[in-house]
Amino acid sequence: MNYLSIPVTAIIIATSLTFFSCTSDKDDDTPSSSSVGEGGTSSSSNGNIGGTSSSVGVGGKGCDISGYKTKQIDDQIWMLQNLNCETAGSKCYKDDPANCDKYGRLYSWMPAMNLTYCVSMTCSNEIQEKHQGVCPEGWHIPSDEEWTKLTDYVGGAEIAGEKLKASSGWSWNNVKNISGDGTDEFGFGALPGGNYYSSIYSFNGSYGYWWSTTNTNFDAYIRELSYYDPRMSRSLADKGRFYSIRCVKD
Repeated sequence: MNYLSIPVTAIIIATSLTFFSCTSDKDDDTPSSSSVGEGGTSSSSNGNIGGTSSSVGVGGKGCDISGYKTKQIDDQIWMLQNLNCETAGSKCYKDDPANCDKYGRLYSWMPAMNLTYCVSMTCSNEIQEKHQGVCPEGWHIPSDEEWTKLTDYVGGAEIAGEKLKASSGWSWNNVKNISGDGTDEFGFGALPGGNYYSSIYSFNGSYGYWWSTTNTNFDAYIRELSYYDPRMSRSLADKGRFYSIRCVKD
């Protein structure tokens, strides 16, 4: 599915803070999940990534993830909610802190990678195999390959959306009787954080988009979930868009 097909059409028809702690958008009390935060979980505010890049830093104060739930899915350990750590180049949907509490923050790609400059347009010299980016120490932003490993494990991309979406919170434009909730079979709890691009916020409550580290000159691979589709879609997106981040344990 082309991830832009429905959102862009809707945008055309329409034409148109700050929290230093990370909060959960899902309360998962299953025995197989655990909380993060046994020390060593604050990310560095000024550590460089790669010898030729500059660090954006996490809000200048690190990021408290002590309340985050995690779960092992196959041999990967995922955070069970979107990252909500303030950085330069991140936003709350419609600038409302309540949306950050529920859905996490939206990040454009370069700040999400914790970079202000890349030697090559693909940032090939700066993106590491397990690239921390804005994730806390000991965690990293998933690569395209790691996203594929997750979707394959839960049954393949054709049904991964249904399995990974939260069991409530998905609808068209927050209309409750037009629901697209998932089964949340693996406790992943994906919620539709929407996106921000070209001064327009759109699709909160209906679509979720997540960055990967894998990229081309101007775009990076993302995963998309929607209220109406059981699939998890993979596509390329402009690095200037603002999407959600999930972290995976190193």
